[in-house]
Amino acid sequence: MESCVDLAALHGYLSGDGCVVKNPPGQSHKYYRVDFRNTEPVLLRDFQERFETIFLEIPVISRRQDRCTKSSKGAYEFFTTKFGSFYSREWRMPEMTDECASAWLRAFFDCEGWVVNLPAKDRSIGIESVNLPGLLQVKDALESRFGIQTSIPVKKKNHAIYSLRISGRVNLRKFHERVDFLHPQKRRKLDGALASYELWRWVFPAEPEARRAYVKELVARKASFERLRARVYSREENLRNLAAALQELGINTTISRSVNGKGTPYYELAVCGRDNLDRLRALSTPVSF
Repeated sequence: MESCVDLAALHGYLSGDGCVVKNPPGQSHKYYRVDFRNTEPVLLRDFQERFETIFLEIPVISRRQDRCTKSSKGAYEFFTTKFGSFYSREWRMPEMTDECASAWLRAFFDCEGWVVNLPAKDRSIGIESVNLPGLLQVKDALESRFGIQTSIPVKKKNHAIYSLRISGRVNLRKFHERVDFLHPQKRRKLDGALASYELWRWVFPAEPEARRAYVKELVARKASFERLRARVYSREENLRNLAAALQELGINTTISRSVNGKGTPYYELAVCGRDNLDRLRALSTPVSF
């Protein structure tokens, strides 16, 4: 009897970066092949070990470390009979327990997902697919099973590619705890995105001189100056505290909310007007001794 978790991970890998095929009708050369294509050795070995656990056959990792393949009529018939097609527009998430769904999602995101870590602008996990019904299943599994909220804006390439996004500290933390990545680079990037939330909490001193020095350092490091305005990007709470501190120094500001191309909101503090900009530039200029 197959292991649910191992089988779920294999199905997720094949749905993301795999194929389960046989020779076309009429072709004299007969073959049955299960093929997982990826360039991350950790994933190739994981696929290989799970395949061996279930089928007692060892698929071969290529010398170029870009695929793991097994010619097996038994495995081909098992996958296609039990699950149907693995073509990019046709795969579907099987019915499974939460534990197995976590394994499936981990394998699928390891193949197809990416992580963005741009503090104050965009921290998110994304995935794209031409398979909208399958992607909606992924969305439902993340939300109903694990409480991870997602969005699926249409990517405008003739409305043929759909993009799922996970953003916000709470949702990224839940993904880390309930799904996560095995892919080393993606796991490190998610860890970095979560850690960066702590780094972006600005703590303003209560004492006026210390607060002025802190604001001066922030402006020198974070403000980008243009001819008619200066901008600072961060989380809303940080910018409101900065706006209050700048107001104490006679510098008026505005805070606006925008949404980037991936649907993630971000906040901008703007300083306009010659007098305000002159005061801000003076504040950001190092003192000469």
